[in-house]
Amino acid sequence: MKKPLLIAGACLGVLGIGGALAPWPVAGETLRRVVTAQLASSGFEVTLAHGGQFTLLPIPRIEMTTVEIAGRGGQVKVTADAVRGSLRLLPLVAGRVELADLTLVKPAIEAPGAMASAFGTGLLGVSGNEAASASEGSSTFGPLDFHRIVVLDGSVRTRSPDGILTVPLSSVNGVLTSAGPGSPMDLSISLRWHGEGIELTGSGLTYTAGAAGVATPLRIKIVSDLLTASLDGRSTGGLNSQTEGDLKLRTPDANRLAAWLGTDFPIMIPGGVEASGLLRIQPGNLALSAAKLSLPSGRYDGVLTLRNGGERLSLDGTLATDHLDLDPALARILPLHAADGSWSREAFAGEALPHGEIDLRISAGRLSAGRLTLDNAALSIMSRNGRLDANLSNAEAYRGTLKARLAVSPGPRGVEAKLTGSYEKVDSAAATLALGGSRRFSGLASGSFSLEGGGESPLALMQSLEGRLGMYIRQGEIAGINLPDVLKRIERRPLNALDVKGGRTVIESGGLNAKVSHGVVDLTDAAFVAPGLRIGLTGQVVLGERQINLSGVALTAEPAPGQDQVGLPFDIVGSFDDPQVVPDAKSLIRRSSAAAPFFDRRKVTTPAGASEPTPAIEPSAAP
Repeated sequence: MKKPLLIAGACLGVLGIGGALAPWPVAGETLRRVVTAQLASSGFEVTLAHGGQFTLLPIPRIEMTTVEIAGRGGQVKVTADAVRGSLRLLPLVAGRVELADLTLVKPAIEAPGAMASAFGTGLLGVSGNEAASASEGSSTFGPLDFHRIVVLDGSVRTRSPDGILTVPLSSVNGVLTSAGPGSPMDLSISLRWHGEGIELTGSGLTYTAGAAGVATPLRIKIVSDLLTASLDGRSTGGLNSQTEGDLKLRTPDANRLAAWLGTDFPIMIPGGVEASGLLRIQPGNLALSAAKLSLPSGRYDGVLTLRNGGERLSLDGTLATDHLDLDPALARILPLHAADGSWSREAFAGEALPHGEIDLRISAGRLSAGRLTLDNAALSIMSRNGRLDANLSNAEAYRGTLKARLAVSPGPRGVEAKLTGSYEKVDSAAATLALGGSRRFSGLASGSFSLEGGGESPLALMQSLEGRLGMYIRQGEIAGINLPDVLKRIERRPLNALDVKGGRTVIESGGLNAKVSHGVVDLTDAAFVAPGLRIGLTGQVVLGERQINLSGVALTAEPAPGQDQVGLPFDIVGSFDDPQVVPDAKSLIRRSSAAAPFFDRRKVTTPAGASEPTPAIEPSAAP
């Protein structure tokens, strides 16, 4: 009798266990109401569930299939193949159904395009308008009442106003765990953002601010091919949180990173970037103090602030560097010179100009831009409404000092530019050697310049320049010719003076004023004083073709009693890279008594303001 009872009991137990292990069908509408009740505090609700089931063992669980969830007044919609969750035991014993965790299987989240794009700037810690809009809806979204949320193979879809559907986020797989509502959360997730994989981990994440703004420890790490970043600090939590901590960031290509994140950095940075420092994040504001930056243009220390002012980001800060190399930035515009050394005819790259508002102060031990090298430079860079202003308040330039201001903006001719400045006691030999590859002229030069123009290419810009130039020089030399010696030879044998190569002419002082029109420099007043002689110059310098075409005359200053004043006309011709001083051969031949009968007697043409020379030897005199 006992044996049949045992067998019957065992069968009933097996049936009971089997029933507990087997899923029981439940109306989808019933489960929809249960899950919606628990999601209510977060601002989401289950709007549709086609089917459901309940399993008691080994853990009480429910599952809904073909589920639709909506939130934020219908702006955010989620469709999932299935939604699963385990039940809390104590509420279940008390007759209440509460989910301990939630698993979303292949959820497809459809959100407004602007809201989804905020993910990009969110990776950098700068909230956009979309994040601000989200914070306004903090009463709509609240903390999720689950100990764990799992996402399997999720995606985010966005639809533009014209109906175009894109999938910026895909292959989302992750786990979010929490001790309860309002408690810090831990996150581990992998996903693909615009085709690039990301591993994102974090601990100490909070949705709402702690009591009395109490900060909680926070750690975040982002790893991808285009961005590796870590933040170790603390946060007050919430959408309107303040977060601060030690930041380390690295990207192999800042421009690709900006495009990948779907944002425009205020200034284009070609190449890789590394940054570290104390980061403070507030809504729409990211500040990095004690910053150490490594950019293609150099290494910097200082303070930076990145703000979201609306349509574009803005950047301001103060930086110091041993060497500021502007060549990478200039290379984005294009090579200023062609292969043959002439100005390039290629169009400027308009995207090289800053895209946002910039206010930077930079102190550089050395500044280099192409052939130009400056020391101890104080530079400020400002950009607003597409206009770039670079102000060099002071710099040491070739043993002298330089101040300059450059304004660049888009215009009807392409790039509109205006350059003004002044310099004092610049070693012209070192400057011309560095900038032009020649040191035909030397001396301490001081002066000022004001130029403006516009064009689609460097050549067009140079050909359009208008303005004025002024220079004063002292303690200088002209290499390649000894004018006092040449004048002495003219007195004895004029034709021997044709060979003027070699030697130097000392210049005690001098100056010039020039007007620039359509890229041509016209010398309106140029005179120099040397021991025993004076030199006058007239002519033009063609900036577009980089050519010099000057005429001058060297005159004996005060001839001895009974002697005539001697004059030597000469030309300075050639390219910027290799100018040549050439005497006027016809004038010397006419001075020779042997050659004089073949020429009409002519006077030497002298520049305005210079004394007219008297031939050293009259035609009837012996050679």
